Formats: sequence, structure tokens, C-alpha cells
Amino acid sequence: MLTHANQLLQQAADRCFNVVAGCLPGLLALLMILLFTVLTAFLVRAVLRRLLLRFRFDDRVTQWGLPELAGWEPARRPSTVIAQLSFWMVVLLGLLAGVSALDSGLTSVLVVRLFDYLPKVAAAAVVLIAGFL
Repeated sequence: MLTHANQLLQQAADRCFNVVAGCLPGLLALLMILLFTVLTAFLVRAVLRRLLLRFRFDDRVTQWGLPELAGWEPARRPSTVIAQLSFWMVVLLGLLAGVSALDSGLTSVLVVRLFDYLPKVAAAAVVLIAGFL
């Protein structure tokens, strides 16, 4: 009886080990994708912020008649807000791509549905901004 219980426990431990070992390459790929994505997001944020400052985007926002946006404190200037939003969008897209690297059927379906949903979110953001202006 004791040997039978030990065999069952050993089989369960072997199955768990095989599942974990099967997930490790996907987790490693996820971590590598996230690292690359975060570095890319920092670069995108820095370049976009410098471009917006070079083109005097904050001054143009004031000229467009939106002084309440241009009057924000320095950490909340429109150029900074747009740069931060671009940073988080790149990180989100990288996270979705990294999750799809796990090769799980559920995560693949989740990522596909989220990518299908992104155009609707973008359209809603455009409508919101147009309504605000």
C-alpha cells in the first residue's frame, strides 16, 4: 500500500516537473520580449518628447485655444503626457506579444481578442479628443 502511494506521488511530481519544464522556454521568451519592449519604450518616449519640445507642441496647444492644458505643472505638460502615453502603449503591446510567446491556447486567444479590441479603443480615443476640442 505504501509503495503504491509512493508511486502515485512520484507520478504526480513527474507530471508537475514536466509542466514546469515545458513552460520555462515560454517564460524566458516572455522576459526577453518584456526587456526589449521596455528598452524600446524608453527610447520611444525620449525621442517623442524631444520631437514635441523641438516643435514647441506645448506652445501650439496654447495657440489652439487650450490654455488649461498648456498651463499644467511642468510634469504634466501636454508633451510629457503624450510621451508617457506612448511609453505605456509600447509596454502594453510588448506585454501582449510576450504573453503570446507562452504557447498556450488560452493566452493566444486572449492576445488575439485584445489586438482585435485595440482599433476600437483607438477610435474611441479619437472621438473623445475630437469631442474635447
